[in-house]
Amino acid sequence: MTTIKRNETDRVMVFIDIANIEASLNENGKNGSTVDYKGLVEQIVGSRTLAAAYVFDACCGEDSRLRRMRRVTGNPGFRPVMLRYNPNKSEQKGVDMAMGLKMFDEASKDRFDTAVVVSGDADFIPAMEYVQAAGKMVETAAFSWSANDDIRSASDAYTVLDDLCIICLKETHAHYTEGATMHSAQKTRMVA
Repeated sequence: MTTIKRNETDRVMVFIDIANIEASLNENGKNGSTVDYKGLVEQIVGSRTLAAAYVFDACCGEDSRLRRMRRVTGNPGFRPVMLRYNPNKSEQKGVDMAMGLKMFDEASKDRFDTAVVVSGDADFIPAMEYVQAAGKMVETAAFSWSANDDIRSASDAYTVLDDLCIICLKETHAHYTEGATMHSAQKTRMVA
């Protein structure tokens, strides 16, 4: 990973693989917890200009993923991309390809200066490299326990989501920071 200073005048486009992020929470024992995606985007973009935040997922009919997508994309600047998958299969297909193609398409139309891939999935590396070859910066953001080392290395910058106040625990609906070095007794409640 190269160290590149952020340009505060950059137009930033965020690409969120919602299934990857929420599966990462479940892998780390935070089953049923949700992510404050509006807060995530605000913290990642910072003082730069948000061009758009694309949120990608797949569902089969009117299921909880579709309801989640509606909740997440109800924020200004958020654009849903919902794909359908076969209910007889337990996996979604095509989300990574759709996200990579959208990232490349938006870069080729010069709609952003910096892309932020919110996922730890190394399947995005080829698309990231195409976008970088087009002269754009590509950052990634993922939880430390789920980010592939290769995607970190391919990024111009990497944000550890563990350090952001974005997790809403289902039991209390309170927001907490989940720093990698914090103990349960040291969790900090985020003021809403």
